[in-house]
Amino acid sequence: MLDLLAEQDRGLRMSDIQRGLGIPRPTVHRIVNTLLDHGYVVRDDDDRYHLGIRLYELGMRVQSSSSALDTIAHELEAIADDLDATSYLSVRRGDVAMCLARVDRGSVRITDYQIGETLPLTVGAGPKILLASMTTDEIEALLDATRLPIFTANTLSSRRATLDAVEQIRRDGYAVGRGDHVEIQTAIGVPLNDPYGQPAGAISVAMFQPRPLPGELEVIVQRLRVGAERLGRKRWWASEISR
Repeated sequence: MLDLLAEQDRGLRMSDIQRGLGIPRPTVHRIVNTLLDHGYVVRDDDDRYHLGIRLYELGMRVQSSSSALDTIAHELEAIADDLDATSYLSVRRGDVAMCLARVDRGSVRITDYQIGETLPLTVGAGPKILLASMTTDEIEALLDATRLPIFTANTLSSRRATLDAVEQIRRDGYAVGRGDHVEIQTAIGVPLNDPYGQPAGAISVAMFQPRPLPGELEVIVQRLRVGAERLGRKRWWASEISR
C-alpha cells in the first residue's frame, strides 16, 4: 500500500487503493486506518490518502544509522569535491534504479534524480551499470516485459542498442550516459562492490556539457574507480543498502 501511494503525487481514494491492490475493501479500511493512526498516511480534504511525515522521520533514522550509507556518502563527498560534479549512489529496485545518496557540487545545480527517485535501468550511467550487472537472461526478460522509455534522441530506444550497450559496459568496466536523460547532461558510472565482493550498486557523477572535456573522461573514470576501491576496503555490507 505504501508503494502504491508513493507512485501517486495526487494521492489515492480508498476505492483506488482497493483496485490497485486487489484486496477486499474491509482489509483496505483496516490497513489504512492503522496507518493513519500511526502517521504513516494522511488524508486530505478530498478524501485522498498520501504518505505521512512519519515515513520521512523513519527514513532519516535509517539514513543516519546506516554505516554503509555513511561510509559511501563520505566517499561521494570526496568524489564530488574532486570532480566539481554531482555524485550518486544508485541501487537496483526491481526493474528500476533508485538514487540512495547524492552530493551536489558545481556552480549550477542538477535537479533531476534526487534521493528516493528512480530511473529506468536503460537511462543514465549508474542505472546502466546496474543493468550490465544482471545476467543476459534477466536483461532479456526485462526487455520483454518493459517498454523502453524515451527521454531524448540519445536514449537507448531498441533491444539491439540496449544489448550492445551492455556488452560495451562489460568490456569497459564503466558506463556513460551522454544526454540520454537530460540532453545537456553527461553521466559516468562504475560498479560498486562491498568488501566481500558482493555487488552493491553503482557510483556515478553527472555534469553539464560540454563536460567531460577532451581527455577528462579517463580522469573521471579513474577517480570513480579509486572511490569504489576505497569503499571496497572499508567495513560495510551490500545487504545494508540492497534488497
